[in-house]
Amino acid sequence: MKVGIIGSGGREHAICQIIKNSKNIDKIFCFPGNAGTADIAENVNLNLENFDSIKDYIVQEKIDLIIVGPEKPLVDGLVDFLESFKIKVFGPNKIASKLEGSKIFRKKLCDAVWPLLQASQGGVFFLCTSHRAVKQVGEYLRERIEKDELDWSLLVQGEASRAELLDQFRVLNNPVLVGAASFWEGVDIRGDGLRLVIIDKLPFAPPDDPVFQAKSELIKNRGGNAFQDLSLPDAAIALKQGAGRLIRDETDWGVLLIGDRRLVEKGYGKLLWRSLPPFKRTRELRVAIEFMREKRLK
Repeated sequence: MKVGIIGSGGREHAICQIIKNSKNIDKIFCFPGNAGTADIAENVNLNLENFDSIKDYIVQEKIDLIIVGPEKPLVDGLVDFLESFKIKVFGPNKIASKLEGSKIFRKKLCDAVWPLLQASQGGVFFLCTSHRAVKQVGEYLRERIEKDELDWSLLVQGEASRAELLDQFRVLNNPVLVGAASFWEGVDIRGDGLRLVIIDKLPFAPPDDPVFQAKSELIKNRGGNAFQDLSLPDAAIALKQGAGRLIRDETDWGVLLIGDRRLVEKGYGKLLWRSLPPFKRTRELRVAIEFMREKRLK
């Protein structure tokens, strides 16, 4: 097994020391490494900002696993870029993001936003970035609605056609619609009918999508960076479209909640923020709940 370690601090050196004698480890690579790792691993002197060169080296050397060292600040987007090519990445700062792609994350997200859903009393679009997420969120919300004996109408993509779900959303009491890509655009519900839009994760294209892979390869061949030149712009457009479901004219109001912390913790999050309308922003759920209650009482 070949292992690559990204980072050049003391802890990265300690990781090399720990794994060097493992029977399963054939070779260790350090990006970029230092004098201390030179006698243990092969130091790879590549610019971490050149995503394609890092990825190409990993593929060329057939490195099986990349370990993200805890001391080296990563260039924003590098880990996401590597994972988009199905390169295995592990490290202390990856545990939370792995959780975010799981059923556990979606349950925690639903738990966290439940008070806001209660304040909204329907009129909700819960937009997901995958059909698996739609199913998981739908199942959990149905369980909570039934448990609390709420007079809400839960509509889940796949249980009826898109047109039927939208028609039902417009006429049923306290509707909550859970949907994926087809509900991110081309939906026009004005006024109080839609007052809360929840987006589970940033809408990056699936790495195994053949169209995305073809475009990535074309950008790479032209000397570009697929993450910066393709993934980010496409995600910004999709995010803007999702947010656009909420405000259709100047009299509309509502709350947009995005459950992906990368929006504020990653450098590229600023680029995605700029794609959104100039909403008032907060990281305090309490503020959003108070706003919702005030508007509902008027």
